[in-house]
Amino acid sequence: MACSKWRSQSEGPKLPASPAKAAIAGLTAEEAPLRPALRPCPSDKIVEHRGKRLVLRPIRPDDEPLLITFVQALSPQDRRLRFVGTFRELSHEMAVRLTKIDYHRQMAFLLLDGATLLGVGRLAGSHGSWRTRALASTSLPSFGSAT
Repeated sequence: MACSKWRSQSEGPKLPASPAKAAIAGLTAEEAPLRPALRPCPSDKIVEHRGKRLVLRPIRPDDEPLLITFVQALSPQDRRLRFVGTFRELSHEMAVRLTKIDYHRQMAFLLLDGATLLGVGRLAGSHGSWRTRALASTSLPSFGSAT
């Protein structure tokens, strides 16, 4: 399942623009242009690194089990440092929250070696203030992907 089956702004269902934005522009709601109902999902990217073909792609809602398994395999120290607390596994609710993202305000990418999740990178924020986070298991061989 892809983030959205529509890859461009011109495809897929449309919604009216925000009534507030229409009013600011001096338009009625009926005159306001339509906007995409779903933001298009960025596409996957194949990267070669030290002779390995890795996939860098956006996180998707169907990645929930992959993310849960990845977090379970982390060392207790890795989990504590990333999530600032002690727990053994990622709850279903938290995994859903981490995999269903609003592409307007945040982005999360997975780095995969085949079916093996090597790491997760996130960018979140709004109004010019952005935060970045990365998570990779210290037990995995070093790919130097964070450098």
